[in-house]
Amino acid sequence: MRHRRSTQNKEGQGVTQRRISIGKRGERLAQRYLRHQHYAIRETNFRCKLGEIDIIAEDGEVVVFIEVRTKTSARYGPAYNSVTVSKQQQVKRVALFYISTNNLVETQFRFDVIGILLNPKTGEHHLDHIQNAF
Repeated sequence: MRHRRSTQNKEGQGVTQRRISIGKRGERLAQRYLRHQHYAIRETNFRCKLGEIDIIAEDGEVVVFIEVRTKTSARYGPAYNSVTVSKQQQVKRVALFYISTNNLVETQFRFDVIGILLNPKTGEHHLDHIQNAF
């Protein structure tokens, strides 16, 4: 039997729970940004047996599959750089499933990445939106 240990941060919150919380905050910031840019949000956290896509939106006539990455430090580079080739492939597989099950075969689509550098204490953030990221 495997046991999962969660180390505690200074506030007593588990590190795993803290990462999830930061990720959710980043996704909410990304959604707010997209709405401000006049995107229509179709789905959030779309899941199927192949994986998950954070946000599916419409930019005019284009369906956009968006991976959101949130970091609290720029030490290892921008947040959007953390989308690996294997993650890109997974997002593409899920997107193809979504396209086929929603009869969107004739629709244009693209893959974007939103990277967010977030100060969790102040809420200040910097957002990078990379269109056609992969």
